[in-house]
Amino acid sequence: MSVINYPHATFAVVQAAFLAASLALVIFLGVKQPQKVWYDTRALAESVKTVTWRYVMRAEPFNSDDNTARGNFVRDLRKIFEDNKEVSTHAIEMPAGELITQVMS
Repeated sequence: MSVINYPHATFAVVQAAFLAASLALVIFLGVKQPQKVWYDTRALAESVKTVTWRYVMRAEPFNSDDNTARGNFVRDLRKIFEDNKEVSTHAIEMPAGELITQVMS
């Protein structure tokens, strides 16, 4: 708007309002950092995906008997969510029931 040379007081007020709004938006984004929440939540999802894939494929460290592998899987999932408690509150609530579905068994 500064490129337009319109000598009128109303136009100057509009320019100042846009400047103030832009400044407020920059401050809001700097304080809230919504992109950080997104990146952290994405990293949490990748960790869960990796552990789940390893469990389903019976890859290391889930290559033991079913009960041990199942216990290790639940332990690892709970540890991921405990280690990322701040992020997981934005993403998902940890279920109290079974973490292993019939398809995964």
